[in-house]
Amino acid sequence: MKYLKYLPILLAFSTPSQATVMYGTLGNFDVINDTGRDAHGFEIEYEGLHSTDIGYTWTYSRYGNPSLVEIPAATVNGVATPLKTIVRYTTPYDNATHKWAATSNAATFPWMVTAAHQCTNPLSTDGCEHFVNGIFTSAITPKSVSYHWLVDNGTGTLVRAETLGFLTPPPAINIPVFQPTVVQPAPIKNVVQPPVVKAVVAVMPAPKEPVEPAPTQWGTPHWVKVIKTTLHSAKAVDAGVLINEDKNGDGIPDWQNGEPSQVESEWYLVQKEPVGKAVGPKAAHKGAAEKVNPNEKVTRKYEFYKYAGKALSFDGETHEAMCDAVGKDNLHGSLALAAVNVTDAQGNSYNYDCSTDAIVGDYIGANMVAFAAAAPLTAIEVIDNGQVGHQYVARSVVSGGNTPYHITTNGQFPSGLSIDPLTGILTGSPTVSGVFTFSVNATDADGTAITKAYTISITDVNGNINNPTPTISTQLLDKGVIGAIYYLQLTAVSGTAPFTWTVAPALPKGLSLSAGGVLSGKPAAGTVGVKTFTITVTDKNKKSNSKLFALSIADKPVVCVAPKVLNPATNTCK
Repeated sequence: MKYLKYLPILLAFSTPSQATVMYGTLGNFDVINDTGRDAHGFEIEYEGLHSTDIGYTWTYSRYGNPSLVEIPAATVNGVATPLKTIVRYTTPYDNATHKWAATSNAATFPWMVTAAHQCTNPLSTDGCEHFVNGIFTSAITPKSVSYHWLVDNGTGTLVRAETLGFLTPPPAINIPVFQPTVVQPAPIKNVVQPPVVKAVVAVMPAPKEPVEPAPTQWGTPHWVKVIKTTLHSAKAVDAGVLINEDKNGDGIPDWQNGEPSQVESEWYLVQKEPVGKAVGPKAAHKGAAEKVNPNEKVTRKYEFYKYAGKALSFDGETHEAMCDAVGKDNLHGSLALAAVNVTDAQGNSYNYDCSTDAIVGDYIGANMVAFAAAAPLTAIEVIDNGQVGHQYVARSVVSGGNTPYHITTNGQFPSGLSIDPLTGILTGSPTVSGVFTFSVNATDADGTAITKAYTISITDVNGNINNPTPTISTQLLDKGVIGAIYYLQLTAVSGTAPFTWTVAPALPKGLSLSAGGVLSGKPAAGTVGVKTFTITVTDKNKKSNSKLFALSIADKPVVCVAPKVLNPATNTCK
């Protein structure tokens, strides 16, 4: 069955006193270790998702490939707990030396302000890490997402930082998520109708305040700015360009597919209503039902801002914010609210001029989503490493396209594991240790076919690998663009750390490979084309593995000003 594809990208709060400090889109984000002590892992928790709902996971941090843990919904002693899936980044602990293999150092205050993608160096000790949220494989979004640093509780066991009583433990950060309702209309005279999407964004959780409003009063108000961009292009809005909005460095978001921006924006005031009051227009931004044209892509960004109206703009009896419309300057109240009737704490009424009040405050977060009529057939980026006798958490290796699938594998597929040939879900318990390289071949009901190569490491019951030779697990190199920042952390499985990386012949001018396996720089002029070279990884015991890679470098894109258009053959405007 085909389904609607949407790709959430989240932004987090950035106030140190309220929550873990994050910068950038939470599809692609830097996070500051503000716990006050060294951390040795990180968790991203999705409420309401199964492990099979999560596709892409980030593998290029100092912690490598994460593990997934699914916690089913349950009721214990009358207390109900929801379904959760946790993406868990951890590092091994040496019981002999009492040391962790990797550490995210405690950051020092004031916290560094990053570019949202600069904490990618695993050799750095700045107290900052880079992660990417999972891309969901089904038409289901989490009810909430929370983020947690993992620290040693003193016994060699990792626990969430907020559970320990050191300093002032930072609370977990929770972010409202995009909640779509998708309706597939019934065919009319054998004509398939495009799906209808209705978006709902829940009330923002209120930041801590000296005095919270009473349950009988309105809660803390926030603004939701909805920015809609419609692209008249059948080209897919890929997850990668939503995560990295301007990967080619031309100053234009890549998800616009080269089109000029066609943007509509609206402001909505969202405020929790008093207990017992009928749900009204401020309880949530409910959005409007919208048909998805198969020949268009609709991208919506939901930006959140504090309500900054003065005390006189609040109802003195109920705490309701009365300036509920933003003017054309995106700062002051609308001119239509030049005389708003407000009641003070004594029940007296007065008129208040919202148009002279700066009612839009600090930016505090965002969700970004893209709609497409159908998701392309795709496979997840990596498959987790495993251990003999340990059950794999079910993963959707293949998603999108049109089900049922026809799936086969080639190469050294681990004994004890299986991929359902119709659904693409991986399950099982490995029975043999080693390093396994194989490919997954999938064809959907429309005849679309893909092949994805994987290398995974399976340890024995003691945590050892029968094949100690390192194996380069990076499959492909990202494309480069002349003059644009390039950064890629190469990865290896098996072998004995630390690893040393080398390359021959030399990389294209402007790029370099560090001993730690970081391929970085800016491709220089004159390097356009496909370059091939061999990268070698050598472990502590001098055992090595080499792999031939191809790197494609494109010229810096040319932006043409209407009425001129780009001539692809010459990369010039005509």
